[in-house]
Amino acid sequence: MGDGVRERVREVGREIARQKHVLVTGACVGLPHDAALAAYEMGGEVIGYSPGVSVEDHVKRYRFPDKGYTRLLFLQQDWPPPEDDKARLKCRNIPSVRAVDAGIIVCGRIGTLNELTLLYDFGKHVGILDGSGGITEGNLIEVLIRAANKKSASRIVRDPDPAVLVRK
Repeated sequence: MGDGVRERVREVGREIARQKHVLVTGACVGLPHDAALAAYEMGGEVIGYSPGVSVEDHVKRYRFPDKGYTRLLFLQQDWPPPEDDKARLKCRNIPSVRAVDAGIIVCGRIGTLNELTLLYDFGKHVGILDGSGGITEGNLIEVLIRAANKKSASRIVRDPDPAVLVRK
């Protein structure tokens, strides 16, 4: 993760709230929660998609925060079965990505890559916070998109400035 990324992520959250957009996350810890808290503190609408079946399950089993959201949405108990934590963590990506108009990729590892491919496949626009590390480094994303050789209505934009990125 690059220098100052946590504060830049908080600025992404604030800018989303300023522009009256809705911030959607996987309701997890780390950078997504930093963005959620910043948007929430600005009075923005923040929706978290939990792998859990309830607030109690979300907090106790997954050890995810329940503060900083205007709404938490949960997966159905039997989809996938509740004992399959890894599948539930990934399955929340489909409805959360489907619900957005665009996504912003910051840093990221394999889960973020999964969200990126869903965004692209669904034709959603993708903003990349340059200089944030992880899968955003270099032109890795563009190389993967070209190698996948699939047409999409998705437009990929990059910027190191959170406010400019959200506006793009």
